Amino acid sequence: MEKIFLIDGYGGSPKVNWLDWVGRNLENKFQINKIFIDKPNVVEVQKFDNALVSQITDVELSYFICHSLGCVTLLRYLTKIKGVPKGIILVSPFDQHIPEFDMFDDFFVHASLKLLNLDSSKSIIISSMNDPIIPFKYSQKVAEKLKIPFILFPIGAHFRASDGIVKFPEILTYIQSNWGN
Repeated sequence: MEKIFLIDGYGGSPKVNWLDWVGRNLENKFQINKIFIDKPNVVEVQKFDNALVSQITDVELSYFICHSLGCVTLLRYLTKIKGVPKGIILVSPFDQHIPEFDMFDDFFVHASLKLLNLDSSKSIIISSMNDPIIPFKYSQKVAEKLKIPFILFPIGAHFRASDGIVKFPEILTYIQSNWGN
């Protein structure tokens, strides 16, 4: 059974939001692995990195779904290990300074994202026009660097449970059409 790893971002948990919903809806077709980050509201690069190192296996045989700072953490991890997953879905990724969030600056990927060579038929980036935290243009730039499709939703804010996003049927539809084939 193919693996999907779910990685949430700052203050999040893949057990209480749309990531959990996606995972529950796919558990009969994929082995779902929720990356646990102890105290995700404490921003420490090494802690986030160690969580991925200790919990991810078989990168090249796996898929990844990430949100916000979880995207940044995954991209940094992949560039370090020079691993290329089967596919990724990144929701609200960024790789540049975010005003009012200086604490994220140490998380940026310093190696070229272009070197990842992701499968553009199995990878996408999603953002929303009304994201109050990560401007959609930041996510769009990540998509351009990775050379994967960018999908812009008119609404969705930052895709948090507090934004009312506890289900994400569009991701489920994408996975059913593009992954595991």
